[in-house]
Amino acid sequence: MPRRRPTQPARRLGLRQKLAILSVLIRIGRLSSSPTTKRTKDMTFLSGYRTYIVAAAMAIFAIAGLLGIDIPSFEGQAPGNLLMEALAIFFLRQGVRSGPEKA
Repeated sequence: MPRRRPTQPARRLGLRQKLAILSVLIRIGRLSSSPTTKRTKDMTFLSGYRTYIVAAAMAIFAIAGLLGIDIPSFEGQAPGNLLMEALAIFFLRQGVRSGPEKA
């Protein structure tokens, strides 16, 4: 007679039981529905500027690619395309920040 492999306890539970356990864990605080970590609190000094920093880094890597400098993580990217995306991110963020009333 073949031996049966023990199943994992989560597989034996139905959907209702899993949802009940999840809701209890959220209520007692073991799981948080909105993760608040120290890392997100530490980055508040960059609020409003993170998008500009990403756009500037993309522009720098694109210009480096146009000059012939190979950056390992960006070797597959076309430098012109990367530069256009950086400008798009920069101006999109600037448009969102200024609001529709100035348009």
